[in-house]
Parts: sequence; C-alpha cells; structure tokens
Amino acid sequence: MKVIFTKTAEVKEVSDGYARNFLIPNGEAIAATPKGIKEAEALQKQKGVVASTQMKELDQLAKKCDGIVVEISAAANEDGTLFGAVAESAILEAVKQKGIILEAAWVSTTEPVKHIGDHIVSVALPNGAKTTFTLRINNA
Repeated sequence: MKVIFTKTAEVKEVSDGYARNFLIPNGEAIAATPKGIKEAEALQKQKGVVASTQMKELDQLAKKCDGIVVEISAAANEDGTLFGAVAESAILEAVKQKGIILEAAWVSTTEPVKHIGDHIVSVALPNGAKTTFTLRINNA
C-alpha cells in the first residue's frame, strides 16, 4: 500500500497491515491518492528549493565569520587570569554586535576562555561548513 508520511510528505510503499494498523491510526501517514501524491511531490520540490536557499545562506554566514576578530572586555588579575570564564552567551552577543547571528550549538572553543588574549573559536554550521574567528579578551 502506498502512503504519504505526514511529517516529511514522502510517498512510500509499505505493507498493508503496517499502514492500516499503525501508520494511519497514529496519524503518521495517510493513504496515497493520486491527488495526494501530486501534492506531496510539489511539497518535496518546494522543500528542496528552501533547503537550497538555506544552504547558500549558511555558506554566506561562514564567509562572514571567517577571520573576524570579536572583542570582549572582562575583569582580570595582574597575571591576566579572568575572575570568571567568558560565557558562551557573551561570545554570541559579541558576534551579534558584528551583525552575525549564530546559534549556540554551532560555536565551540577548545577550552574555557579564562585568560586575556586571543582565542580561536570554531564554528560548525549545519550544512557542514566550518570556519573560525578570533575572540580577543581585553582587561576591563
């Protein structure tokens, strides 16, 4: 039996029992009619266009991030050790002030930022693009 999965709009062939006893009663799929199949195919094409656009936007975001220097001021002792580690939210806010909006899941540092100076921050975007930028911590 052909069904259309409700979450992904994919059209697949499944066993009759599986469709009637599980997928359709649980709302995970509907029976595939000729009209429904055409609508699902149109939706898939639309999703492909949207995904392609998002991939281009993420590539542009990676280029914007590449090599920028983001500065944050924080209080430190004479040795240059900060009184507290720089929070991820502070890094994201500093990047946002440069006009670049990143999600927390995309950003990582190799170790907690606890010293004055330059630190490399890695950005791994959902499309697989990877880049880095410099986080410069100044004494407040």
